Amino acid sequence: MAVAEGIDGKGKEVSIEKLTDEAMKLLRMELDELYVTLGSQLLARDFPSRTAGIASHLFALRDGSVQGRRFMVPSSESTLTEWKKRSGEIYDGLRQDGRGYLADTREGLRKALCNDDILSLSDHVNRSILQIIVVLVSGTLRMPVELEPIAVTVSAILVKIGLRNFCLSSAL
Repeated sequence: MAVAEGIDGKGKEVSIEKLTDEAMKLLRMELDELYVTLGSQLLARDFPSRTAGIASHLFALRDGSVQGRRFMVPSSESTLTEWKKRSGEIYDGLRQDGRGYLADTREGLRKALCNDDILSLSDHVNRSILQIIVVLVSGTLRMPVELEPIAVTVSAILVKIGLRNFCLSSAL
């Protein structure tokens, strides 16, 4: 299992301790935000035109914001409405991607995590328990080392949902 030494976004190896630290940080987020985070991470597997569309939207937001400040001209109401609508569509799409990925990997994750030993550990999650969950999720998802941070986000989602709830529910 490669999780002991992952690779960060700069090509440097990352220890399981660092991955666990990241999971601990993610636990502060709301569940929908975690799904959007997962969906964003999954963009690496998507066609580049989708990512480019999101980047273009962000550039338009930035440029509109910069020009508005430079010339002290507020953006038009219709422009703001369009930006808000498009941002909502991106958010919803990424959230759905995250949910879909978890649904697609549900059975494998259940086989790895839904047993009495793991469930009893998950009743009182701490850093050590989270580390075990990250390792199990990583091994189950069989991610290349570069994509192991996806296992961290999935682990945070599962802890946020509650492993018992995940194991018992038929829907996310």
